[in-house]
Amino acid sequence: MFKLHACCFPVKGAERSLIYDIQRGSYEFIPNDLYEMLINYNSVVEIKKSYDNQVVDEYFAFLEEKEFITYLDGDFPEIDLSFRFPGVVSNAVIAVPEKRMFGFERVIGQLSELGCRDIQLIYPFDVKLETVMEDLSYLQSFKSIEIITPFLDKEHEIVSLVKEEKRIAYWLLHSAPESRLMNEPYYGIQSVFSTIETFDHRVRCALRDESFFNISMTLFTEAHHYNVFYNGKVCIDERGEVQNAFWGPTFGNINETALEEIISGNFKDIWLLKKDDIEGCRECEFRYMCPDNRLDLKESCKYNPYTMEWK
Repeated sequence: MFKLHACCFPVKGAERSLIYDIQRGSYEFIPNDLYEMLINYNSVVEIKKSYDNQVVDEYFAFLEEKEFITYLDGDFPEIDLSFRFPGVVSNAVIAVPEKRMFGFERVIGQLSELGCRDIQLIYPFDVKLETVMEDLSYLQSFKSIEIITPFLDKEHEIVSLVKEEKRIAYWLLHSAPESRLMNEPYYGIQSVFSTIETFDHRVRCALRDESFFNISMTLFTEAHHYNVFYNGKVCIDERGEVQNAFWGPTFGNINETALEEIISGNFKDIWLLKKDDIEGCRECEFRYMCPDNRLDLKESCKYNPYTMEWK
């Protein structure tokens, strides 16, 4: 008998399938007939009764080389694919206004009460480093912080601050004289980098290629139940308007209504729209690693699972 390792998941697409290797954070393409073998059989002998023996041998040599399978008798527990989050809001994006049009500290308090622990601060103006540092002082309950600002000629001070404040995942300085990494990241996080490109938080950055994909147990399980880009997300723009994304509709204003009340209605509809519910996405082999951020599903995706090509 053979068995896929518990961290390896076959996922079928319209024209080809994938094996997600969650432990390694990687994937391998496989033909759909191999997917069917892995799903419907647990014995190579039985498979060879229905498929060409040479093809089967080639397939299983590949599976062994990639360390996807083991040969053992008996039943083994599967990984639980349920998804739980101990809060209402998991992450927030705030476009911080130059002239504070809402109570920053009050909004942070409401997010904390809803269980939010990951936050991104976007400064759409030429902010001073001192202002960012003051705002950081209100974020004591958050475990991960991302910062996006126009270029600041304060490289040493910013790198030192990020090194000291371990919760800052990255600091992006856009509209810079040059694009470069300014520090040595700590295990892939705490990066400070500049880019010559401009940044507008109101413009949607469309999924363009495989580099946008992310393979992790958290995202894989979440994708089976929710929309991984929008689930648990709250965006608050410079005027205090609450949105799923800055390119989407407004559901209320933080100055007039409590955040919990604003998100209690149809704000959460997009959270529940998982890939298996979306035409085109449900036939895509990448659906459990894809952070697609479309709000308008009439807009076609850049990847076509029927032609296996990117636009």
